[in-house]
Amino acid sequence: MLKKSFLLFCIVVFAIDANVSLSGNDDEAYIIRLRYPKSYDEKTSQRGPDIRFVEYKVRLSFPSKEVVQFYDNKLKAIGWVPFVEPNYPESDRKWQQFIDGTVEGRPLVHKIAAQWVNKHNSRMVLMVITYHSRYSNMKEKLYAIEPNNNIQEVAVQVMPFYILPPPMPDKQ
Repeated sequence: MLKKSFLLFCIVVFAIDANVSLSGNDDEAYIIRLRYPKSYDEKTSQRGPDIRFVEYKVRLSFPSKEVVQFYDNKLKAIGWVPFVEPNYPESDRKWQQFIDGTVEGRPLVHKIAAQWVNKHNSRMVLMVITYHSRYSNMKEKLYAIEPNNNIQEVAVQVMPFYILPPPMPDKQ
């Protein structure tokens, strides 16, 4: 009986110790495993010791914010709250569009970004959703109001908390 009690005690202590040592990353592991339903082409990676990353695609018509709402609900349930960059509040959760001259074919990009922070303001989640549209001529591209496809490319990054510096003043 004493052997069984000691064994049970050791198992309980080991389980508690393991739980305590892993609890700091539980939220982040959960966040990286989160996927909007019916997502595909999923890829995860680690960038250095402090940054974890997942990318996937989902088919949703523009200007859907369903993925943002999905993450709002899931992250709120584990204590993470939305965060707005104080130096760039105008770019929070609003669809923007631009021509990406850094990519072959110069696609028209529609993009939205959202961020969340943990309760200690030590870690943050950055999510960027994009649609890439390709057009046969510049006139179509310049007059496009919405993407010409329904493929959202979702990128979610868990990283150290960081506030972007203010924009540089214009030099005239």
